[in-house]
Amino acid sequence: MALELLTEEKIEISGFGGIRERVLVMDPRQFGHYVREECWPGFGACVYLANAWFLPGGSTGLHSHEQIDIVSVMTRGELHHQGSIGDGEVLQAGQVQLQRSGAKGFRHNEQNPGADYPAMVQIWLVPQSHEGEACYQVIELKSGLTCVYGGEMFAASTRVDVLQLAAGDEWTLEDDALGYVFRGTAISDDGQRLQRGDLFRLSGQSLSLTAESGFALVMIREA
Repeated sequence: MALELLTEEKIEISGFGGIRERVLVMDPRQFGHYVREECWPGFGACVYLANAWFLPGGSTGLHSHEQIDIVSVMTRGELHHQGSIGDGEVLQAGQVQLQRSGAKGFRHNEQNPGADYPAMVQIWLVPQSHEGEACYQVIELKSGLTCVYGGEMFAASTRVDVLQLAAGDEWTLEDDALGYVFRGTAISDDGQRLQRGDLFRLSGQSLSLTAESGFALVMIREA
């Protein structure tokens, strides 16, 4: 088994507007010479992955995206959404926001109206098709595996799932996957611990995990 690991503490905190983040994946295909040395390149259609949190009263500011689909996994708190698609929606922990750019792209602003520090894992993907209308969707996470991009939802070259396990639950990850742990810890069948803030790349064979506590990760695989 080949398991590469990047721990979040190796990544400097950056950000813009009212948001702070640790960017773990920046692909040269999308960002060119702006890629930080410590970041990993992309995986399949995934060109960006960050763990982000909002300052009290902070927002991203209204900005636009074209030819990029964005998956935002809410891990803590609540955000209010403003934009050309899904305007007025409220996103809460345990939900995933999916914004697909279609042919014309979209504008959005994610806002923190309160005094807390809501957080999300955000993933950018290059869509398989740039046709059709931009669209907005909120997906409720469930126990076990929830597909949030691709799969049976729509045609995509890369699939994104969120895995949630209770303490003691076991799960086997397929080979050739990129994963980011955003909650809890789990032990692999060879005794390695995966914990919150770990980004890993698995290749060559599967990996069996047993959750030590409530455990959750985002998993990215080629379709």
